[in-house]
Amino acid sequence: MGHFLSRLLLTLVVIILVISTTALGVLFVVRSNDYNNSQNELSKVKEDLKAAQGKILDLQAAAKDPNTKLTFSDTGLGIKVEFPASWTPISNTKVELESTTTATTLKSLEVKFTKTGATVTFSRLFGPVGDLAVGYPTSTYDVKEVSSKIIRVADKGTNKWSYKAKVDCADAIEVPAGTTVCGSGSFFPGFGTGGGAASFASVETSDATLLLEADTIVVSALN
Repeated sequence: MGHFLSRLLLTLVVIILVISTTALGVLFVVRSNDYNNSQNELSKVKEDLKAAQGKILDLQAAAKDPNTKLTFSDTGLGIKVEFPASWTPISNTKVELESTTTATTLKSLEVKFTKTGATVTFSRLFGPVGDLAVGYPTSTYDVKEVSSKIIRVADKGTNKWSYKAKVDCADAIEVPAGTTVCGSGSFFPGFGTGGGAASFASVETSDATLLLEADTIVVSALN
């Protein structure tokens, strides 16, 4: 009887050891998996953090680079203007609304960009509009052909320039003899799309370098 009890006790001890060993093995595997998952998640977090830091550095570099191009846009009105980061868009964008008893409609829109005293102004007028092409004699105006589409015109000796659509003088009226450059009376062919509206663009500065930068900004707004 004593021998039987001894064998039974030994068997129970073996069973307990097997169960304990198995449990520890399973726990080790689970802990090992948890550790590996934690390491993977930690690696992913580190990668995400590195990517975020990279984006921050890129943004900081862009902010420091005055030549970085920024964009002002209004999809609904078809407006898109690119400008260097060294220029500042005026925050109080002017929007006028015209109300009736049945509807409220947009009457006009104005956006300005400034840099060290220079101001580029874009405006768009909604409603019945009209314009006539005329000549711009160099005896009366300072004229600059900015592109195949636009000219920049100022009264002689002033620093207030207007951008106008370039027009063939054969299609213009009031063309003084000897005039070689003609354009719209006031309209600018850009800063928005759609019928029943007219756009205007101007710059005020006497700085030649800023004038060239303004030209680039205005050209980016062409339709």
